[in-house]
Amino acid sequence: MAFMCSCVRSLACRVILVPVVLCVTSAVVHADWFVKPTGSDAAQGTNWATAVATISNAVTRSSDGDQIWVTNGTYTLTNPIVITKGITICSVNGRTTTLVKRSLTKEIRLFIISNASAVVDGFTITNGFGRANTTNTASYPGVGGHSYGGGIRMYSGTVRYCRIVKNTCNARIVDGQHRINGYGG
Repeated sequence: MAFMCSCVRSLACRVILVPVVLCVTSAVVHADWFVKPTGSDAAQGTNWATAVATISNAVTRSSDGDQIWVTNGTYTLTNPIVITKGITICSVNGRTTTLVKRSLTKEIRLFIISNASAVVDGFTITNGFGRANTTNTASYPGVGGHSYGGGIRMYSGTVRYCRIVKNTCNARIVDGQHRINGYGG
C-alpha cells in the first residue's frame, strides 16, 4: 500500500466538499500554496503551474489556516524554516519522496516551530544542526545556552508522518566537561 499523508486525503475531500460548504456558509477562505523544486520564488505560488521553489518562501506568504503543498524532491536549506503561523506544510507523496536537508556549508537546524496550530506532515528531515554555544537566537534559539533539536526545534505544534534522521545538536565542552546542554536531533 502506498503512503499517503493525511493532508492528501484532506485535499481530495476539499475538492469535493468546497462547493457544498460555500453554499451553506460564508466561511473564511484559506489559501493553498504550492512548492516544487523546479518552481520560481518570483512566481505566485497559488497552483502547481506557478509553484514557488522554496518552502520558506511559501511560509512567508502564508497566513494562519493556510496549507502549503510540497511535491517530490530534495529541498536544501541555507536558513531554517521558521513557522510562527498556524499553517500546515504537507508533502504530497510522503516522506519517502520529499526530503528537507541543510546545505553542508551552513550550520542550521531545519525547522523552528512555535505555533500550536502549525503542522509539518510527511517529510524526511535530515542533516540539521543545532548549536548550544551561540547567541544567534534566530538560527539557534535556546535559553541559558541550551539548544534543542538539530532537525526540529519545536516550542509547540505538530510533526506527523515524518522521518527525522541523522540530525545533530552540538554542545560546547569547557574544561573537559559539558557546560552547555544540547538535546536531540
